[in-house]
Formats: sequence, C-alpha cells, structure tokens
Amino acid sequence: MQHASRRGVFFAGAALALALAGCTGAPTRPDKMPPEGRDLARRLGLAAEVVVFSRVAEVVEAVKTGRADFTITNATAARALEVDFTPPLVALELGYLSLPGARVLDGRWGLEQLAIAVPKGRGVAAEYLRRYAEQVRTEGLVRAAAERAGLRGTTELR
Repeated sequence: MQHASRRGVFFAGAALALALAGCTGAPTRPDKMPPEGRDLARRLGLAAEVVVFSRVAEVVEAVKTGRADFTITNATAARALEVDFTPPLVALELGYLSLPGARVLDGRWGLEQLAIAVPKGRGVAAEYLRRYAEQVRTEGLVRAAAERAGLRGTTELR
C-alpha cells in the first residue's frame, strides 16, 4: 500500500467503543487487533498498530489526514467526501428497541453499510482493499468476525 509501506507500519483507526469491544489493551499491541486487521497487515508484510480515538468522527478525520491508514465504518455519502470506501463488507440492520422489556421489535428503519475507508488519493491502496474486501467476504472472514463479536442484525450483501 502506497503510504503505509513507507513507514513499515500499518495503522488501523478504531473508535474507543469498538476498541473496547475488540481491541482492548495498549493501542500499539498488534495482538489486540482483531484477526481481520492482523490478516491484512500480514498479507501486506507490515507491522500492525491500532490507533484508538474517542469518536468515529475522529477516526474518519485520522484516515482523511493520513494518521490512520484505514478503518471500517459506515460508508455514508458525507464520509465519502472525505475518504474512499471499498464496496460494503456487511450491512447492519437498524431496528427498534422496546423499553422497559428491552427487546428488539420486528422490522427495521434503515441499514448501515460497513466498508473499509482509506485516505483519498491512494489509488493503489484503494484498489488492493477493494479486492481484499471481496476476498474476506467470500472466505467467510466477515461472517466469522460478526459471530465472534456477537453482532446481530447483519444482512447478506449481493
């Protein structure tokens, strides 16, 4: 990947809530990166480091400015003005929660399309990650990650 290989380190941006769920511990420890991030770094032949931010907007800004080489986030039209996205890895259903019973009601009010984001202008990296995104979907790595995280409400992409 163009920019990452100059430093020899692959920086993955993560929001604090996501990091606490899947990347606990010191942000510089590659063993605390989710397996998919380690797999990508391995395929690139680079060391891996997770950079943790307190809000998703900060993660997107870090990718935009090159302080992080990639993240996985909701691929909105507004964010696409700031970073480039792969095709979606997975779609998450946005549903209704009833209180006080706290049960999820039938139906949904929307979908979030989670995709890999990279800084704009990194054409080679973006193309590599487009191919990688397709590979991890077809190899079942995305489904395995969702199951490991206990993520419900994912829908198959066609």
